[in-house]
Amino acid sequence: MTENCICLVDGSGYIFRAFYALPPLTKADGTPIGALFGFANMLLNLLEENKCPFLVVVFDAKRENFRNTIYPAYKENRKETPAELIPQFSLIRQLLDAFDVSWIEKEGYEADDLIATYTHRALQKNWGVQIISSDKDLMQLLQPNVSIYDPMKRKELTQQSCQEKFGVSSDKIVAVQALMGDSIDNIPGAKGIGPKTAADLINRFGTLDNLFAHLPEIEKNKVRESLKENRENVFISEKLACLKTDVPDLPSFDIFQKPVLNIPKVTTFLKENGLYKVLQRVQKNAPDVLENQTSKIQISTINSISKFKEWLQKALLTKELFLFLKESKDKKSPSQVPEQTLLCATKTGLFAEIPFSNQISSQDLFSLSDTSNLSLSDLFAVLKPILEDSSILKTGWHLKDHLHKLCPVGQTLLPTNLGDINLMSFILSGEELPLTEQENTAIFSFLLTQEKQLQEQFQSNLDAHRIYTDIEAPLIEILFQMEQTGVLVDKHQLQKLAVDFQEHLSSLTKTIYQYAGTEFNINSPSQLSKILQEQETGLTKKTASGTFKTDSKILENLAEQGNQLAKSMLEYRQIAKLKSTYVDTLLKLAEENQGRIHTTYSQTSTNTGRLSSSDPNLQNIPIRTEMGKKIRSAFIAQKGYVLVAGDYSQIELRLMASIANVPELLKAFQNNVDIHAQTASQIFGIPLQQVDADTRRQAKAINFGLIYGISAFGLAQNLGISRTKANEYIQAYFEKYPEIKTYMDQTAEQAKKNGFVKSLFGRTCFIRGFETPATAGYAMRAAINAPMQASGADIIKMAMIQVVQKLLPSFPEVRMLLQVHDELVFEVPEKQASAFSQRLKEVMEQVVITELPLQADVGIGQNWKEAH
Repeated sequence: MTENCICLVDGSGYIFRAFYALPPLTKADGTPIGALFGFANMLLNLLEENKCPFLVVVFDAKRENFRNTIYPAYKENRKETPAELIPQFSLIRQLLDAFDVSWIEKEGYEADDLIATYTHRALQKNWGVQIISSDKDLMQLLQPNVSIYDPMKRKELTQQSCQEKFGVSSDKIVAVQALMGDSIDNIPGAKGIGPKTAADLINRFGTLDNLFAHLPEIEKNKVRESLKENRENVFISEKLACLKTDVPDLPSFDIFQKPVLNIPKVTTFLKENGLYKVLQRVQKNAPDVLENQTSKIQISTINSISKFKEWLQKALLTKELFLFLKESKDKKSPSQVPEQTLLCATKTGLFAEIPFSNQISSQDLFSLSDTSNLSLSDLFAVLKPILEDSSILKTGWHLKDHLHKLCPVGQTLLPTNLGDINLMSFILSGEELPLTEQENTAIFSFLLTQEKQLQEQFQSNLDAHRIYTDIEAPLIEILFQMEQTGVLVDKHQLQKLAVDFQEHLSSLTKTIYQYAGTEFNINSPSQLSKILQEQETGLTKKTASGTFKTDSKILENLAEQGNQLAKSMLEYRQIAKLKSTYVDTLLKLAEENQGRIHTTYSQTSTNTGRLSSSDPNLQNIPIRTEMGKKIRSAFIAQKGYVLVAGDYSQIELRLMASIANVPELLKAFQNNVDIHAQTASQIFGIPLQQVDADTRRQAKAINFGLIYGISAFGLAQNLGISRTKANEYIQAYFEKYPEIKTYMDQTAEQAKKNGFVKSLFGRTCFIRGFETPATAGYAMRAAINAPMQASGADIIKMAMIQVVQKLLPSFPEVRMLLQVHDELVFEVPEKQASAFSQRLKEVMEQVVITELPLQADVGIGQNWKEAH
């Protein structure tokens, strides 16, 4: 193969191979994507494996072409194109456009003719050609500098392949095809002459003209007579089988340069068309692609404060700075090799890497040479004023996490004007921006290119832009400060709880042994399964290993039937989990962090935009159980302060009333009526004054259950009633509030069609799973709940921003500590608690002004339990 070569891809062959090789697949709106999926994977194989610098995918334009003029019956035996394949033709061309892969078609000609013409042109220029196809007709093009690769069999086709397939060399294939014909393409040939006879004749006589000139020499009468009778058909067949090498008006093939992968563009297309497995593959291979595509970037390596300040002076003229913290892989010698490297860049093309180490103390700074490494404290001293300067935009990838690593222990940082491209990506597509360990140049190229591309997408998606600029971006600095501050815990209270929980577990262990009739490993599901089976409890569901399941649902069902062992096991598991997950973990963290717990909040973990908490997760502490309340009582205020908690009341129910436009519920909320009591009155047909606690509880279960798309079976389990009775309750509910049923049906249909729903404020919640029967029910429930949950998430986030902007300037000593679902927790000087609480309630309730009033309940206490 010569230095210059072109890869010619039989796109039409790819499509049909992909279509028939895979089971039917559809995206959320029902559009078939099976062939698209297969084609995309074949394309990725091609881009990864093919080394030619020029590449083009070639398609058939229409079924009819110049061969139908020669022989009208050409290919008339072909079946009609499957209906589910037709819409995928244009999608596949859009796929190629997304990957910036050149493609071509020309009306009146087949893809093979275009491939033959470009092959002829390339050979004239002494270029090499690689043809990617499984089509036997293209084997006639084989010669030196022309190779054919069969992507299905994953092997190279050679002259030996021609001999095996046709019995002749490549230059004689057309003559053989003309004699034997082709039933698939309806090429007539000569009747009765098969492939072996045709090959023997051409090997003997060389050409068709020579064959017909020597017909008397053919010994077999049937063969000789068939050739006489079908002379015209044979020469017509030759014209049909021979590929054109002179298709006119084709663009020059040297414009088909192999593309550089534009990851944002590719990502957008793949997500829009539900090709998430293909996207995962692209993301996994992105580093390799980036290494190949990254141009030489001039990076300044900085080893002294003076040089860093000098570089920043130039860089900050743009009032924008991109930051990324890269961990070092080399741990051989911490004294010589930096532990981390800070990468800095500007959109104007200034790039710097600043190696630094925690090993070097600040007092050694002035003895460092320009080849030495900076310490974290030195780096922080330079960065702190920049990070706190509101006139400078600081952008990164997971920037909040990197800022924590850049802030030395014991130091405070109040960063402002922050941006995060991972957050941008999540808001636009529901997916985080992938990034694996790469070289510095690749990181710069990838992340800076992403930020330009994502900003462009924001321009055409104003809802997403507003969610980012008005809510998510301002929240980064607020969450950073909350995480840095942490919340104080009472270590003595936690130690006491640890003892109490352990004593309770020990007591329960004895009780469980009594109900089991023997001692066993309580933490072993298989041993518990065996004992329950011996008690003839009727276990039926098995695990993959063959033992009967003993998960919480199974045990709950048994407990409801009066099984005391199951009831005690449920209590044991609950307490054991609370002890290990919270009491023990909080104690350990409190010891490590001088009594304060520092959770981490994520803005990109939930489909609806709700914040998630981790390390530790403070959002899953039970609110209503006695054990959960005891754990909350261990969260305290520092001396001279109290905790103030503001909690939105029934916010998702209120939002459902607003979004579904339910007059009865809107009126109840506006008049501050007990919504659950009213629901009970209207569904069960009893006067409001006669609604008792049990009836109200049932109505509450229905109200909240329907927000989450609960089924009759689920409601029956929650209320301990029959499925028939639960279904009656649901029907009565929808009869009283028909607007809710209409909303649920329309929302589910919208999500199935579009693949997403939106909050009241424009946040997009991507809903996936409708295409698979096993997950369709979950997708429907998620779609129904998402607008309420997302709108609630938007409101609590806007409240956090307004508290910081409008309230905290008047209360500078107040610190926001926690955000848990619909609740905000603050540490407030005791003397200011009353005034702050009153103002907090006002801000939370007036964060958005709608026809539906928001209600915030505010409490004050020495600990979280008292304040909630």
